[in-house]
Amino acid sequence: MTSTRMNAVICWLAVAGYEILLARFSLMRPRWLTAPSAAILLTPLIGSTLLLPLTRVFDWTAADISQLTGPYILEKSPWDTDASGNSGLDMIVFYRPRLVPFMRHLSQRASFGDDECNPGAATAQTDPQRRTVHFHCPSREDGKPAIDVILPLR
Repeated sequence: MTSTRMNAVICWLAVAGYEILLARFSLMRPRWLTAPSAAILLTPLIGSTLLLPLTRVFDWTAADISQLTGPYILEKSPWDTDASGNSGLDMIVFYRPRLVPFMRHLSQRASFGDDECNPGAATAQTDPQRRTVHFHCPSREDGKPAIDVILPLR
């Protein structure tokens, strides 16, 4: 979906559904085999996919969405980790079908930190003929070089 919050809710519901299926699986016989198997399959999901996608639902900062060449859109999402003072920008390129413009499909992404370059001025350009996207993050004032990344579109 084009809404970041709606995507977060859909992802969270998918993970919750998977956990319900694992809970039902753990009740099958023989329980001595299914219960430990379900616990092993559930362990990685608890923190990484149950709580983190839900935080995007309550993130009230608006992402900067702009149109790229053809059916591609670019979403710039700033991030900041308060503990270390490290911040930066996620640049995500989505494919938006012409017949269903409210849906989107992740095509490629790049992240740039403030310690690497100047992410506030970062840009992205798509080349539909070559099926590539070129991410450019300009150099910082302290002499660190600019970063150019060319990735294939999925």
